[in-house]
Amino acid sequence: MVVVPNGLEDLGPASGGERDAFRAKFGFHADNFVILFLGRLHPKKGLDALLDAMRQVAAVRPDARLLVVGDGEPRYVASLRALARDLVDTGRIRFAGHLTGEDRRAAFASADAFALTSHAENFGMSVAEAIGAGLPVVVSRGCPWPQIETWRAGFWVDNTPDQVADALVSLAVDRPAAREMGERGRRAIREHLGWDRLAADMLQAYSRALEQRPHQS
Repeated sequence: MVVVPNGLEDLGPASGGERDAFRAKFGFHADNFVILFLGRLHPKKGLDALLDAMRQVAAVRPDARLLVVGDGEPRYVASLRALARDLVDTGRIRFAGHLTGEDRRAAFASADAFALTSHAENFGMSVAEAIGAGLPVVVSRGCPWPQIETWRAGFWVDNTPDQVADALVSLAVDRPAAREMGERGRRAIREHLGWDRLAADMLQAYSRALEQRPHQS
């Protein structure tokens, strides 16, 4: 059996005007440090830990903002919004709902960092997309992404508000270092999940399969 992972499209950077316009839709300013969560809104995603972490981050970095992109079961989404009411009222968090197409691409391109505090993931496609978009990431160890440490592309942390907050503050405090993490991750993801690499892997797999076929007499 051969397993070839999903490939990633190159999302590309946003222009300054596109970035500012997208942020303005949610009341964010050009100089805010915007953290993106993108995924299904479900208890297993651990958003309660991320909300608690954002309260700690806000105390240290008033310029930090969290954009939550995704949707889920209406009652759970309502409970999540209620839990985040203090952060919403102070403009620290915005819920964008489900985004597709250009809006989804703009969300990655307009953020400064990505966070996923899931309790368990099989892969975490949004993590790969965020790294591919050049974002430094803060990802819980419930996600199978030890490459984050190998690539020095962000922080792979225990899923506690304290550790998540410490990682996010580190990124917000030193933006040049955060951008370097993002660029290292972008290069690594292109090497491992770029379509050119995966196409070559598929061709090799088919070639080996053909070589192993029994010859007909």
